[in-house]
Amino acid sequence: MTALHAAPIAAPNDAAPLPLIPQIFREYDIRGVVGQELDVGTATTVGRTFATLVTAAGGTRVVLGYDGRLSSPSLAQACIAGLRAGGVDVINIGMVPTPMVYFAHATIPSDGAIMITGSHNPADYNGFKMVLQGKALYGEAIQNLYQLAKAGEFSTGQGGLEERDLAAPYQQRLLESLQDIDSAKAPKVVWDPGNGATGDVVSALVGKLPGQHFLINATVDGTFPAHHPDPTVEANLNSCNRRWPPTKPTWALPLMVMAIGLG
Repeated sequence: MTALHAAPIAAPNDAAPLPLIPQIFREYDIRGVVGQELDVGTATTVGRTFATLVTAAGGTRVVLGYDGRLSSPSLAQACIAGLRAGGVDVINIGMVPTPMVYFAHATIPSDGAIMITGSHNPADYNGFKMVLQGKALYGEAIQNLYQLAKAGEFSTGQGGLEERDLAAPYQQRLLESLQDIDSAKAPKVVWDPGNGATGDVVSALVGKLPGQHFLINATVDGTFPAHHPDPTVEANLNSCNRRWPPTKPTWALPLMVMAIGLG
């Protein structure tokens, strides 16, 4: 863990940012094609705007995490810069599945949270899911955020930055949620993280669970080489289905979106 500090807030790059477009401000998140609909300039603006909402509500601290897409680290850096320039402290928990950001917000004193993720969309998409004081931003709240971003009337300050690794406490919470699994029945489970950020968590988890576990597509790869990251499309479940006949598992779990958000 790195202590809170006030390092200089550097701009991610000098490229001219894309214009802010209303289409990316959707019902439950901000989302679009990277390089066409959003970029690091968008991420900085989202950070500045969200910091303004946080400080207006009396808050000072935001948790941030990001998924395994190739664009996510640079968008995270830009968003952190925007948050800090808006006067809030940032706790960066790194590359994590989305539920881990919610876990962090619930267990660490914080006033908001941002997860940078393209969710179930193709690799060239990315976006932002936000929580303010324990409540997800959606609908009218996201449209209000767009209007505030467009107006450009932001809070200002010099927020600090802290980096935390929450892998151990998150895994412990998941194990507590799974403690009722009947080891006598020795379940067989196929796990498919779909090359998403869940892979690292599942890899560490399965060795601590009863039964037999078959882990596929666990290496985090933002190009999603195994299949598209949408488990609602039947063709994307073929990896699990192919593993089914020889092992006859009790469960087959596609985790591309579910991302073990247990408990």
